[in-house]
Amino acid sequence: MRTASKYTCAAAGIMVCLGYLALETQAECPKRISLQEALDIANRAVQKAGFDLGDLDATVGQDIQEWTEDVRMHIRGNAGEKAKQEAEQMDSVLRSHTNFFSVSYSPKPHPKGYHRLGGVSVLLDADTGRVLIIQPAHRKAIYPKAAQKKNKRQSEPCQ
Repeated sequence: MRTASKYTCAAAGIMVCLGYLALETQAECPKRISLQEALDIANRAVQKAGFDLGDLDATVGQDIQEWTEDVRMHIRGNAGEKAKQEAEQMDSVLRSHTNFFSVSYSPKPHPKGYHRLGGVSVLLDADTGRVLIIQPAHRKAIYPKAAQKKNKRQSEPCQ
């Protein structure tokens, strides 16, 4: 009986240590960038791509269903060869990451009520803040280089 209680105490001690280590690791490595950080990173990327933020309204979210549906439609559909290659490249990016922020920029309404076309969307890795895709409306997507300068909070994903 005494041996069993020693094993129970030892197991409880190990569990407490493991729990402490897990909490300490979690505190050192926050899993995601914030919504505001995602917007700030996307704003810099969009400006660098030549867009004027004064003409655009931004919406930030984590739902990438629109991205995945659009990509899969182009892969399955009868789009041209270049469009299919573009969709396959986007699909590869979507499959290689698990947590995303999507920032969509749409043109601000015209004062006289005219309908404006255009806009841009940015897909970010929510763990690192890395810009994955910049998709201008009606133009080819931009894939920033993998060796881009890191953002303040950008780091390797937590394991």
